[in-house]
Amino acid sequence: AVLKQVSLEYGLDNYEEIGKDDKAGAMMTAKERKEAFCPHSNKLAICNRSLLTLKPSNKYPEPYDVVFIDEIEACLDDIYLNLRLGDGDETPWIERDKQFSLLKRICREAGCVIGADASATGLMSGWFMDLVCQEEREEKTLIENSEDYIADKEIKLHSQKEGLIKEISKAYHAGEICSVHTGFGNNETQGMETLKKVLVRLGVPEDSIGLYYPQALDDWEKKQREQNGIDAPTYRGNPDLIIAQELEKGIKIFINSPALGVGWSVKTERINRIFGIYPSTIFSAAWIKQFIRRVRKALKIDLFITPQKSEPPSDETEKLLNEVLLDDYPTEDYSHFQMRGDLKQLMEKQAIRTSFIKLIEKRGASWEWAKAISEEEQKR
Repeated sequence: AVLKQVSLEYGLDNYEEIGKDDKAGAMMTAKERKEAFCPHSNKLAICNRSLLTLKPSNKYPEPYDVVFIDEIEACLDDIYLNLRLGDGDETPWIERDKQFSLLKRICREAGCVIGADASATGLMSGWFMDLVCQEEREEKTLIENSEDYIADKEIKLHSQKEGLIKEISKAYHAGEICSVHTGFGNNETQGMETLKKVLVRLGVPEDSIGLYYPQALDDWEKKQREQNGIDAPTYRGNPDLIIAQELEKGIKIFINSPALGVGWSVKTERINRIFGIYPSTIFSAAWIKQFIRRVRKALKIDLFITPQKSEPPSDETEKLLNEVLLDDYPTEDYSHFQMRGDLKQLMEKQAIRTSFIKLIEKRGASWEWAKAISEEEQKR
């Protein structure tokens, strides 16, 4: 959905739509059509999960003049974490090691490579760019984006999840429009449904709460395309327009899953409050900062982040660190990339809330603790 919007804005070929208006392409499956048309486009917008469609029958695409990798850290994380989705009813066709190798080759052969990510780390993004520069490219430039959408926010941290949920209810009853960003972990949809039920028990009308997670959005967008054509606006691709329509229907609390945490930008001024609820350790401090910045104009942010701390196994961490830093280790290998991902995961999960505080302070944001609620209030 994001690439669709970018493609329209900059006149690029969207990998999901390319070839659909061709007579032969219209008869192909999504995979066949991408393999037939994507490698021949000289202005292509493509998702990293479909990269291998650029290499049908083991034939590499022609070198590109410019390769722009938006959310480069997220792309590398996605390859490392093996989050395979595929296309609808088709089985996934991507193998992680081949995807990594192809991305590396495409970048090395390009005239210019630009990587952008507010959460970029030296361990992953920096190392990958160094890897790309090892062959006939010595110049590297770091462009820092100062527009972080966090320094001007009023941030309150809640020590209790229950206190945050009661604050969402209070905001609704005060007439505020709320965007709630969740991070429940492996049972995300169930966690969102439970949150909705709790808010209803706190007096929020059920029909004023909207849940926005991948399956619900897929079903909704499919229906929209059937009724209004393939260019119908979507919550993921045209959030400001769709949010305005949802507000007209009476939605006042928008509960958004982590799937809307990257490449999704909401600039409407009608949303007053941002809430984040992260009881799981699955998301790092950098990811949480990324999620709560999606709604750009709201100034007040309330957060619950798990206080849970974990001590990474010292032997495992030391072993990974030593192998990552070895000068004679074959850094070209996919196994080295995996090791860096393992090390990053261990380091990021030590103390997420403390890391988040340090991260926002570094970006110039101030914060304070929200008033804790009593045990009796928690029960109510």
